[in-house]
Amino acid sequence: MLDWTDGRNNSTLRNLAWNAGTLTFSATVAAGANGLQTMLPVQGPAGTLTALSRNGSAVAYTTQTIKGIEYAMFATASGTYTATYSS
Repeated sequence: MLDWTDGRNNSTLRNLAWNAGTLTFSATVAAGANGLQTMLPVQGPAGTLTALSRNGSAVAYTTQTIKGIEYAMFATASGTYTATYSS
């Protein structure tokens, strides 16, 4: 359990940028953080999440409502992500 906690704590999401309905960010998953997940709001300033990709390949996600807000939940791997929102 300590290895996973250290792995989670040493993992990062960086270089977040928003441009015309597209959110981009990079993820680095540290050793030991097996099963790490990221949450993105399904509703954004430009509409609803319509696509999610990592390094140009589609990423599967499920949705879950937490405290009244719907999130896209997906397994996190190191790479560059693009989330597209549209109305």
